Amino acid sequence: MTSQNIDEDLSDEGAVPAQAAGGPKYEPPYLQAEAFTEEDLASPAFRKMLIDNLRRLNVENDELKRFRENYYQSHERAEVLTEKLAPMAELAVLANISIAVGGIFAGVGFGLISTQSGTGWNVGWAALLLGALSIFSPAIARRWPR
Repeated sequence: MTSQNIDEDLSDEGAVPAQAAGGPKYEPPYLQAEAFTEEDLASPAFRKMLIDNLRRLNVENDELKRFRENYYQSHERAEVLTEKLAPMAELAVLANISIAVGGIFAGVGFGLISTQSGTGWNVGWAALLLGALSIFSPAIARRWPR
C-alpha cells in the first residue's frame, strides 16, 4: 500500500460530524432502524445477532459506569489530599527559612567565638546555640507525634 493510498483511506471525505452534547446523536447507517428490512427483522439469526449485541453493549455500559464512578471517587480523593497537603507545603517553606536563618546565626556565632573577647565570645555562643536550634527544630517538629 502506497502513502497515497493511505492518505486517501485516512481522508475525512464523506465523514459525518458528531452532534454536540444535548443534540441528536449520530448513528451510523447500519444502526438506523430504517436500514433494516422486514426480511432482516423476521430472520431469527438477525434477531439473535441483535440480542447478542444488546447484551454485549449492556456489559460494556455497566463497565463504563463503574469506570465513571471510580473516576469521580478518585477525583474527590485527589482534591481532599491536595487540600490536606497545602498546609504542609507552607510548613516546608517555613522550615527552609528556619534552616537558612539558623545557618546565618551559626555563622555569626562562629565568627564571634573566634574573636575570643568577653562579650563577643558569650554572644557568639548564644548565636551558635540559637542557630543550632533553628537548624534542627524543623527536623524535630516533623518527627514529633501529632
